Amino acid sequence: MLNSFTHKAIQWEMVKRVLWLYVTGHRLVVYDAALLFEMGASGMMGAVIVVCCDERLQIERLMTRDKMDEEGAKRMLAMQMKQSEKKALADIVVDNSFSKEETLRQLDDALRQLTPSRLTTYLYLFVPVLAVFSVGLRVAKMFFGRKPQQAQR
Repeated sequence: MLNSFTHKAIQWEMVKRVLWLYVTGHRLVVYDAALLFEMGASGMMGAVIVVCCDERLQIERLMTRDKMDEEGAKRMLAMQMKQSEKKALADIVVDNSFSKEETLRQLDDALRQLTPSRLTTYLYLFVPVLAVFSVGLRVAKMFFGRKPQQAQR
């Protein structure tokens, strides 16, 4: 019950901030949200990047970060959406099972794919009907499904 109220408030705040960034001419907004799909907020995004790793490494990292035992880490992961489900919903998948440098390279490639040109940004800013049309296309894309793209290694 509490989550339904807080998620709505968080989503409203997110919309306000993204609109502010849009009207101030930002070309790309990165919104980091671990529970984006669970909150039902992925549809508000132009694109979604899912960063994942294999389950064993995820458990090890969780145990190290939160100083918990393996069973606690497995319980915590069991309460979340499976990575395979998130990957299926993503536009781009980045695998961070490798080195930090490799993960950063994959993220850099993903951001380059998603960053609109300056011309597109200015057209959206000064011709709002184009921005509305673009948002309409993104909403339509949500209803007709999308296929994840694996970031190139």
